[in-house]
Amino acid sequence: IEPDTSGNPVFDITNDNDNVEIRGVTVDSSETDVGTTDISVDTSTNTNDVTLNNIRFVGADDRTAIVVDQDDAASTVRIEDSDISTYSTGIRISSADDAGDVEIVRNQITDSALGIDVQDTSVDSASIGFNSIVNNDIGVESDEGSEVSAIANWWGDPSGPSGENPSGTDLDGDGDQFINEDSTSVTLT
Repeated sequence: IEPDTSGNPVFDITNDNDNVEIRGVTVDSSETDVGTTDISVDTSTNTNDVTLNNIRFVGADDRTAIVVDQDDAASTVRIEDSDISTYSTGIRISSADDAGDVEIVRNQITDSALGIDVQDTSVDSASIGFNSIVNNDIGVESDEGSEVSAIANWWGDPSGPSGENPSGTDLDGDGDQFINEDSTSVTLT
């Protein structure tokens, strides 16, 4: 599936449907110069769960594969078993107050400028686990106000992630960077 010439996301999940699952597709935006996002999930009008499963993303350095605006406390957005490579940002998460959960599990997130961007957010939890986060300029960046659990990920080196973490966790590994800009809570073990 390739983006159309209108600049809209390939999938724009904003309506109030039953649980939504997108599974087993390839999204190739490597040849497009229109739009900035491949899949947009906005739960402000969708109180049901959204699952993105087994999706292969091939991007461009000026695009974001998945943007999650998690604005509903009753919903969970789950991104699993997918391959995201060569993007400006692989996954961007933002939310309003009292938002639900975002789960990012068993994905390959590689060769992008920023693998996962957890922006100033109030999601109940951003759970990032059992992923391969490798060869990104920055593996994960977590902004102020975020609560992030990033356990059991492969950061490209047995010593773990490198980076800045004001919450006190030692990040002296040689893997992809984890940058924590004063998040509420970060768990890496």
